Amino acid sequence: MAGAALSNLLWGWLGDRYDNQPVVVGTALAGGLASLLALPSLPQLYTLVFALLGAAMSGLKLGHPNLLLEMAPAHIRPTCVALQNSAALRTLSDAASGRRLSMWAMTRPRIALFGKQRLDLFE
Repeated sequence: MAGAALSNLLWGWLGDRYDNQPVVVGTALAGGLASLLALPSLPQLYTLVFALLGAAMSGLKLGHPNLLLEMAPAHIRPTCVALQNSAALRTLSDAASGRRLSMWAMTRPRIALFGKQRLDLFE
């Protein structure tokens, strides 16, 4: 949380001063650096890893929607804002995906192999 809160100062300044593209690039760099620092699995680095991940997540939430709005033509920007803020659309798509997944899992044949059940995913 501290990484997200403190990095918002940086992301806001970058977005106001230069544009939203450096914000998106900075979040990608912060996320990539966090991934690289997590590879050695040293407990001393995890505070920095989580701070960088928080910074990347907050920057992505700040820069990505604004960059998409800048790229959209002026006559469809209100529609883009409405679709970004529509919780009903996200809820319905998640529910439909869950229903499809459950139907797929119920219709696939289960094959017994040496007393263990496995789901044949490659048919």
